[in-house]
Amino acid sequence: MLRNEFPKMGLTDNLHGFPGLGRKLMPLLRAPWPSDLPYWKTRIKGGCQNLFFITKPERVPMFMEVMELVAAKYDYAFGDIGSHVQPIEHNRACQVEFSFFYNPEDAEEKALVKAIYRDAATALFNEGAFFSRPYGDLAPMVFDKAAGYTAALKRVKNVLDPKNIMNPGNWFF
Repeated sequence: MLRNEFPKMGLTDNLHGFPGLGRKLMPLLRAPWPSDLPYWKTRIKGGCQNLFFITKPERVPMFMEVMELVAAKYDYAFGDIGSHVQPIEHNRACQVEFSFFYNPEDAEEKALVKAIYRDAATALFNEGAFFSRPYGDLAPMVFDKAAGYTAALKRVKNVLDPKNIMNPGNWFF
């Protein structure tokens, strides 16, 4: 793909000054995190709930404000919420992600994060956030609004799995 977009750019398996990097890079990409270290998001408190969606870059500040309002409603410090904006499609869109860190041993903290997550998801969705991979609490909210899409998915699922043996009960319908 890159070769077609930039035909004059010479693409090689190595970076200048780093001979053999092409052979070393794939193993690093296949195992990016050392097995003896906890994942970086769980290092903070032990648990992390992520809420991610796609939007246009110019709408990101508005979504940040929505998230800040939801956090304030629960007396949750906005600065304690991880946020990440990743441009996609040559910056025609971006993925926005909010991360809520919590102690999985603390039932009260888990419940608080779950409430903030649900409230934030609803508020963001009502402002136009596009949840491209809805699951869990997001699935009913998203698929209830997309009746035609949901019906098409049901038909495809029925064709591919007429006896409903693949992931029974794990879909949104």
